[in-house]
Amino acid sequence: MKYLISYDLEQPPAKRDYAPLEARLAQIGARRVLYSEWIVDTPLTHTQLRDDLKKLLLPHDRILVVAITAPAAWGNLQVPDDEFLRFFQS
Repeated sequence: MKYLISYDLEQPPAKRDYAPLEARLAQIGARRVLYSEWIVDTPLTHTQLRDDLKKLLLPHDRILVVAITAPAAWGNLQVPDDEFLRFFQS
């Protein structure tokens, strides 16, 4: 299933170590598309994915995991357009 993962981290970036969260996202094959938004194609359910990532968050951090399908509209992502399109074609 394809998901959009979005999060808000309570502490400012200068005071927060994003490395464990970003490493886990990379490990599951997620790709950053905006500063705190990632896309991933995984066999995990939305609840399993949320629970897995939530272990790396602080109590007041926020996370949203949403199943996504084409069509989609976007502009100026952190990945090339052709890569983002391939995500929907896989």
